[in-house]
Amino acid sequence: ACQKTPTEPNTPIERDEATSGESVATSETQGAAAEVISPIVSFYEPAGTGEEAPTYLLFIKPWEKDYPAQVTTTCKGVEAYVVAGTNGIVMNNHCILETGDATAYAILSDGSTIFIGPETRLQINLGEGMSEVILEAGEIVNNVAPQGSDRSYSVLAGDAVLEVEGTQFGVSLKGKQIHVGVVDGRVKARRCTARTTRACTSWRPTTPIVEAGQRLTGAVSGADLGTPEAADFYNGNVEDFPLLSAELLNGIPIFGVSINGEHF
Repeated sequence: ACQKTPTEPNTPIERDEATSGESVATSETQGAAAEVISPIVSFYEPAGTGEEAPTYLLFIKPWEKDYPAQVTTTCKGVEAYVVAGTNGIVMNNHCILETGDATAYAILSDGSTIFIGPETRLQINLGEGMSEVILEAGEIVNNVAPQGSDRSYSVLAGDAVLEVEGTQFGVSLKGKQIHVGVVDGRVKARRCTARTTRACTSWRPTTPIVEAGQRLTGAVSGADLGTPEAADFYNGNVEDFPLLSAELLNGIPIFGVSINGEHF
C-alpha cells in the first residue's frame, strides 16, 4: 500500500455488546458523566494493538486494468491507498474503507460476504461472536452466513440498526435516506433515539420486520422507519438499490481457497 501522510488517531472508543429491548440503560447512563449524544452512530478506533485481530479479506474491482483500482483505508488513524488483485488483501479489524469509483468484496471468517459499491464509506468491526458493519454513506449488499444462536450480524446506518441471522439484503444510505431491501431471509430494523459513546440507551418501540421481497425506507433522525412494501429486486430497476441488479443476484462471486493457500 502507498501510505499517505499519517494523521493523529481518533480517541479510542470501546463498544459494549448490543443489548435488547425497547429501552436500554447501562451503568454508563447513571450519574452526571453519562452524557447522551446524537443517536447517529459513528466510526470508532481500536483500543490497542491486540484489536487488529480478527482480520478479513478484501477484493477490489476492477483488477484487470494496467493500474488496478484502489480503496482508501484509515487504520489506527493512518490513511493509505490499497490495491488487491485476485488473491485479495488481508485487512485489520476496525479499518475504515472508502471505495471511490471502485467496488469491493469483503470476505469475513464466518463465510459472510459484503459487496461494497462505489462512493461508499464504511467500517467493519469483528469481535467474539459478532460482526458489525457501520455504513456512513453508499450502498452494500450483505450475503450473511447462518449465525446460529452464538453469533450476531448487524449493519448500523444513521440511527438504524439492522439485525439478521442469515440472509441476503442491501442497505443504502444516501444523504438522509436509509433504504433496506431484503432478497432472502428477514431483517429486523430498530431505530435508536439516544446513545452514549458505548451503546444505544433508548429505542423506538416499533421494530419492523422486513421479509424477503420487501423494502423499507426512512429518513435519518425522522419518524419510524415505516412499513415494509413489496419490491422486485430481480428486475434490476429498483432505483435505490443499483447493486441489487439481476446481474449481481445471478452472479454473486463465491470465494474459496486452493490447496496451496491461494484464494480464487
